[in-house]
Order: sequence, then C-alpha cells, then structure tokens
Amino acid sequence: MSEKSGDLIDVTTGWVNLTTKCNNRCAWCYRSEDFLAPPEVMSLSLAHQVVDFFGKLGIYSCIFIGGEPTLYPGLPKLIRQAKICGIPEITVVSNGRKYKHRDYVRMLAAEGLDHFSISIHSSDRESHNSICGTSSWDDTIQGIQNVVAEGYRCTLNLIAGRRNYDSVLES
Repeated sequence: MSEKSGDLIDVTTGWVNLTTKCNNRCAWCYRSEDFLAPPEVMSLSLAHQVVDFFGKLGIYSCIFIGGEPTLYPGLPKLIRQAKICGIPEITVVSNGRKYKHRDYVRMLAAEGLDHFSISIHSSDRESHNSICGTSSWDDTIQGIQNVVAEGYRCTLNLIAGRRNYDSVLES
C-alpha cells in the first residue's frame, strides 16, 4: 500500500505515451495501418501535468513510451522533471536509433534517465530491417553499443512473432 495514496491499490508505475510519431514502420505496430495519418503528440504542458501527478501519487517508476519517445522534443525536460518530483526510476522504451549519437545518450542520462530499454526485433540485420520497414539495424546496434559503453543500464525488448521466430530461436 502506498503511503501517499492510503488506498489498498498501490500504483507503482506510470506510463507516459508522448507521441505516435516513429522513425520505424514495424509490421505489427498499432500504427501500422495508419502511418500516413498525422502523428498524435501530447502537449508538453499536459506531459508536465502527468509527471507531476505521478510524483504526487508517489510512484516508483515513470516510463516514457511512444511511437518513438526520443522524437519528442521535450523528453529531456520531462526526465529532469520526473527526478525533481522524486520519482526514483525513469525509463525510456525506444527503438534506440537516436542513441547512435553518444552525446544524446549522455544528455538523457545527465537529466536523470536511469534505464535505457531498447527494442530489437531479430538477431540479424535482414530480419530486423524487414520487420521494422526501414534500414534501422545499424542505428539500433550502434545505439545499444553507445549505451553499454557509457555504462548505463540497458535492457533489450524482443517481440517474437511469426516473422522473426526463426531468427530468435537461432540466437
């Protein structure tokens, strides 16, 4: 039970979906049928309100998602705000492509990002690129390498489906 809420339900994690904009075109994405539609983007003001609310709830973890959250210009400010609000663990779930820029990785960590959670869809370039609908493998791998080289906490997310299960089982 949360000390702040006094309720029997303990809210430990808050998820913030910042945008539907993405630089991949994954076949199984909820946006796959709607990639040509204008992306939905949460206003920075509303995102700040959500983070403040999570801080008042006393949540342990705030997770920023999208689309691709690293395409959201206000992400660094929101990470910093979450830390100021006393949220202990800040995570970004990303395709990792912008992490190919090591300075960007360092900047997010300096703002308070604790956990880089990166999605990868195969153990080989061809399958990954086929699923993502883009030539994203090199960017994603470089991003993973940069996060690890900087010594930051990194986990990989793998979605197994009929288009990639063979390559998943082989790895």
